[in-house]
Amino acid sequence: HLHVCKHVAKVPRAHRYAVSAICWYPGDPGLFVTGGFDGVVRAWDADELQPVLDFELHGRVYTAHMSPRASGASALVAVGTEESTVRLCDLRSGAYSHVLSGHTAPVYAVRWSPVQEHVLATGSRDNRALLWDVRRAGPLHALDRERSLRAARLGDPGDATGRRAGQGGGGGGGAAVRNVRARRTAHDGAVNGLCFSP
Repeated sequence: HLHVCKHVAKVPRAHRYAVSAICWYPGDPGLFVTGGFDGVVRAWDADELQPVLDFELHGRVYTAHMSPRASGASALVAVGTEESTVRLCDLRSGAYSHVLSGHTAPVYAVRWSPVQEHVLATGSRDNRALLWDVRRAGPLHALDRERSLRAARLGDPGDATGRRAGQGGGGGGGAAVRNVRARRTAHDGAVNGLCFSP
């Protein structure tokens, strides 16, 4: 038996252009957030269906996600746009708390870890998926499908930088590692979806 759901409310013209993202505030059904191609991230009062806070960003918003561990001390919305940076919008202060730079193309996917409140995953049209600790500068890891497949085939114990176990870091090793990082991609095409295991 197919059950057809009906909407219980409608917000006319929530954004000037297409609505591309929506997420609920964890633990509080009275607040949700939308993002749109008008470059705006907007927080809404779910009872009154009225906006309570706007963030003006540069370019289309493609994705937005709030941490399931959001609390009174932390209420960050991670936002991916047609820019290559990821913006963290703080609902409590009404300001941007961080700008994460690591991608080289529009960001199509963002997802907070369900268990580590400072860990964020991002995916982009540059074919890369990056893991961040938002308390630190720069990404923690870039997912590398080629190294993972190679390690599975050859038993290569390379570490997160792509170096084999026991390989020294002296000489020109730093440049070599940077080159490996620059080539590291998660897919052959854009990364447009991410999720953590429960």
